[in-house]
Amino acid sequence: MLSGKWLGRSRGVLPLLRALRELGEPAAILQLLDLLFDSDEAIAQETAITVRELLKAVPMGFYPMLDERLRRGGSYRPAQERWNLLDVEALRIISGRPDAILLLELASSHGNGHVRETALGLLDQKVKSGEEIPFILLRLDDWVEVVSTWAEDAILERLVESNRPAFLRCLPLVMRLSARSRARASAVLGRVVAFFQEDISALAIAAMEIEDGGARHYGLSLAWRIAMRKGEEAQRALIETATKSKNPAVRLVAALWLTKTGVTPALTRSYLADLLRDRVINVRYVALSWCVVHEPQSFREELRAALLDSNASLRSLAQFYLPRLEPMDVRGFYRDMVAAGDSAFLTPALGGLGETGKAEDATLVFPLLEGGKISVRKAALAALARLAPGSHLELFVRALQDRSPGVSKQARIVLESRVGEIGDERLEAIIKSDTYPHVRRQTLVLINRLPKWKKLPLLIQVGGNPDDSLQPLASVFLQVCLLTYNRTHFLQPTQSEVARLRAAFETNEERLEYRIRQELKGLVEIIV
Repeated sequence: MLSGKWLGRSRGVLPLLRALRELGEPAAILQLLDLLFDSDEAIAQETAITVRELLKAVPMGFYPMLDERLRRGGSYRPAQERWNLLDVEALRIISGRPDAILLLELASSHGNGHVRETALGLLDQKVKSGEEIPFILLRLDDWVEVVSTWAEDAILERLVESNRPAFLRCLPLVMRLSARSRARASAVLGRVVAFFQEDISALAIAAMEIEDGGARHYGLSLAWRIAMRKGEEAQRALIETATKSKNPAVRLVAALWLTKTGVTPALTRSYLADLLRDRVINVRYVALSWCVVHEPQSFREELRAALLDSNASLRSLAQFYLPRLEPMDVRGFYRDMVAAGDSAFLTPALGGLGETGKAEDATLVFPLLEGGKISVRKAALAALARLAPGSHLELFVRALQDRSPGVSKQARIVLESRVGEIGDERLEAIIKSDTYPHVRRQTLVLINRLPKWKKLPLLIQVGGNPDDSLQPLASVFLQVCLLTYNRTHFLQPTQSEVARLRAAFETNEERLEYRIRQELKGLVEIIV
């Protein structure tokens, strides 16, 4: 890729290497392996700097994948000859270079077992800073026994307190290795996990900072397992740290911990107030679920508040449990709240009325469909669709053409199941009208819900107009329709549908994308 033969040696190669470094794309590492051994020292050094920077962009959990690609010879192109032909003698010679550590780290994943063994031995002897630990851990999964044994000895030597931060950075890698049969069979990997668990506070903090959700869950689970063995004090310290995290996934894990068997109710209660006020729905749901199952009488006020929560799942908990704790007409409660018109609670009240009301309650909703806040109008449309399904088609079609994108989208969601009642002719009239762009977009989505032979002519008209902003979306719909044609091949078109399809195709044939044009041409030729 960056061969000097093509680019004129260093004058052409060096700027490209710097550009690759700025791009930060780690996949380029596999294309740069040969340049690490280039005869031009400036190119070799600049490549080493670039590869080192790109390695920083590789998530630790992806190191096994990088290891596999390096063993295969880096790039699939034949250009990586120097890397593929690297031998033990050459490795010993280059181990004296300034960039030797990087070369040894990469060579520890070479396809040649002798090269891996030599590189690992040199790495073990020369580097004790902790940066070598991920590459040594990878060799626990090596199929060459000499290499894996050496790696085990090297890891055991490094399991000291000063290396704890370096090992904790390898948490995603340890999780991946735990799923591999050879590495899992190594007792040393178990020692690494036990080393993590010696300081559960450090383990939890390190896990919370990991972007990889699986590795974060793995680390937190290890910490919680030990906290459960140590008792309430350790559990409290861990939960205290987790509930203060800015990451909602971590706070959700803390909420789930508090619901586990073995956690005292007193410990759970001490954190419920914060969890019930959390801005993340799942956290509030877990906390409220514990309340209604374990101590519903003590949390009546929280259940009453949940009746007007913005989330339907939380409202449903309150709607189910509260009437079992005290005499209450839930439907009447929502009717009163909607009639009161308090803007702070009107949106969730409309949601609750739609969930618990009857068809006659629709009269309370009609006045809220026009004017007012967009969120209220959207909630009113959703409530009306639930209170009177199959009714008020004209009202929803009118809302589809609303100037508010949010209202139009909500109307489209309601109308998706009733697109047959609207008909293709009316949808065609709306999409061809001089209306808002968002209205045309929502209408096109509805058109795509029509039966195949009714929607094809309309999609062709829009997809064949390069000046239409909806042309890309219509082309996507056409491609999907044509790709799935055989699923509904038994549905034959009427003569009028055939005529409309042919007319639309003949008018727009030259303006359609090539692949779509060819597919439609064959279709038009075979239909009766």
